[in-house]
Amino acid sequence: MARPSALFAGVRIVPLTDHADDRGLFREVVRKTWKISKIGQVSVSKTKPGVIKAFHWHEHQADTWHLLQGRLIVGLHDLRKKSKSFGQTVLFEWDAEQKPCVLVIPKKVCHGYKVIGSKDALMLYMMDKEYDSKKSDEKRISQDDPSIGADWDQKPGKAITDFFP
Repeated sequence: MARPSALFAGVRIVPLTDHADDRGLFREVVRKTWKISKIGQVSVSKTKPGVIKAFHWHEHQADTWHLLQGRLIVGLHDLRKKSKSFGQTVLFEWDAEQKPCVLVIPKKVCHGYKVIGSKDALMLYMMDKEYDSKKSDEKRISQDDPSIGADWDQKPGKAITDFFP
């Protein structure tokens, strides 16, 4: 399956700046003026090495991710029928030790990841809507669904930094 060289329309990567000295660091993750998304809920996830959390998507919710620790292979698959990238998949590596950033994933873009390396992945999730278990808009697709074509065991050849603006 051909892999696009760019991310899909509406998927954004926002590079962040660390303000560091010998005492530690300070990093702004979201500012209202960056117009990343409204914040309806913020959550943290810790995932063990080798675990795949894929794939899911939302009808009405956009997600923003910030990787605090670890390394991932991230998979995105465009389910938006009117999008030029409809049906396409992109895989890339994200290492929290590299340049920090946030990944903005619009609604109807299927997403997931596999933790690679030896450290747990620690992810900050920011959603524009609160999760409601009685009216969840989360839909699932198997991690090995052939229509997505994600090979979680192959190094993707691209890093998140390759997509920086």
